[in-house]
Amino acid sequence: MALKKYFYALRPLLSVRWLERYGTPAPIEFDKLLHLVDEDRPLLDDIDALLAKKRAAPEMGLAPQVPGIHRFIERELERLELTKPAGASPAAGMDRLNGVFRGIVHGG
Repeated sequence: MALKKYFYALRPLLSVRWLERYGTPAPIEFDKLLHLVDEDRPLLDDIDALLAKKRAAPEMGLAPQVPGIHRFIERELERLELTKPAGASPAAGMDRLNGVFRGIVHGG
């Protein structure tokens, strides 16, 4: 698996948590999002190790899955799937998030 793909999944999932918690746009800096999972020390350790690999070699290459990060991504996707209204289309969750984002951007 390409390790950088974990960041492609983690950043938006943590950004959603930020929107849910603070109702403001998430920061660009990935490190500022990490406190949103600070209750899960093993996950933070896995993310820290991944960040260290990224700092050492921007093109991180391939490696086996990181089980802790993989489980977090699966749990978050399941959690978000459960937050959409029953019978809603697959795009309903995205529409809701887009509405929250637009409200924030437009000062609402």
